[in-house]
Amino acid sequence: LLGEKHLDFYFVKNKEDVDSLIEETLNRFNLEDDYDFYYVSNYLIKKIIGDYDEHTEVLMKRKRLPMKVKMYDGKLYIIRGCDEIEPYKFKEITAINHININQIISEFEDKICYSKKEWFGVKLGVSLSSITDIKALPSINADEDIVFTIDGTDVNMTDIYNNAKALPNKPLEPMSYELLDDVIKIKYSLCMEKEEGQMQNMVDEIKQLSQKNSITKYIVDLRGNSGGNSEIIKPLIQFLEGKEIVTIVNNSVYSSGIWACNDLKNIGSTFIGSNIGTRYNRFGNIKREKFGNFDLCYSFKYFYYNEKTKNIDYIDNKESFVKFKNDKKNAKYFIPYDFEIDEQIDTTLEDYIKGNDPVLDRVMELLHSNKKKM
Repeated sequence: LLGEKHLDFYFVKNKEDVDSLIEETLNRFNLEDDYDFYYVSNYLIKKIIGDYDEHTEVLMKRKRLPMKVKMYDGKLYIIRGCDEIEPYKFKEITAINHININQIISEFEDKICYSKKEWFGVKLGVSLSSITDIKALPSINADEDIVFTIDGTDVNMTDIYNNAKALPNKPLEPMSYELLDDVIKIKYSLCMEKEEGQMQNMVDEIKQLSQKNSITKYIVDLRGNSGGNSEIIKPLIQFLEGKEIVTIVNNSVYSSGIWACNDLKNIGSTFIGSNIGTRYNRFGNIKREKFGNFDLCYSFKYFYYNEKTKNIDYIDNKESFVKFKNDKKNAKYFIPYDFEIDEQIDTTLEDYIKGNDPVLDRVMELLHSNKKKM
């Protein structure tokens, strides 16, 4: 199915090698239930094309735990949770069903597609708050309760899932802004609009606020922007061109989020924060089809950074892609490479607990020192 639907599922391995890998994998894993199929299908996608395609995957309806998990310095912590989770907040997860967390991480790494370790950390946190994803792991017996060992204490997560209330789901605002002294900070959380023209309306308001307060400095906060429609940001780019801008990024900037970075870079923005979660030159954009108890998401475009235009181009049909791929002068467009930031500042668990934002503090310092690092 993926061979037919995907723009080029055999981009890394030819069909013969893929068939051999599938046979070898089916001999290695038992397929006894939906959990096994969920894990093995994503394991295969990762082995076949995972370094170039972070979007193609098989999805199974998730049973979500009422908590949020995040990785700091290679360790996993619960950073938010329901009342039953509250005693374990900011404590380290060291095992699941008495299996060392390093083995759990390794098994997730075998089935999560990512081009950068920063994005793997994000996806790992999501997976660890899902009973479904945990039960699908090869080392976990899906018939048993899920028990986390948190700082030496065993906590039955299945009981919590069955009895606790879900966390409040506060809708994410795609964009907003605020005045910070003589700087306007623009938060762009998603490449989408709640209603048509939202971005242009916000830009019009920012123009008025800038004129009223003689604003010449701007911060664009892209942290957490996992993508959407790359065209939405255009009115903001047009307004910010020629102005003093610093953009804040982190590991959750993903998919079309890199296009927002690229647009801002093209108008001279400085970038500060932690490395973003994706790379240039890869497959993206998904179509979704349902089969049985699963959804299949598959990429139907290939994106590449055009060095001449300093923008991202894409191909969305098989014939054109094969022709482009077979042209030797285009080889450079199939080498994934990173979007580079100007200054790296990683926030710590202690920062999160205390509500500190060292990245924003550093940006404000730079904007007021007139010594931006370009």
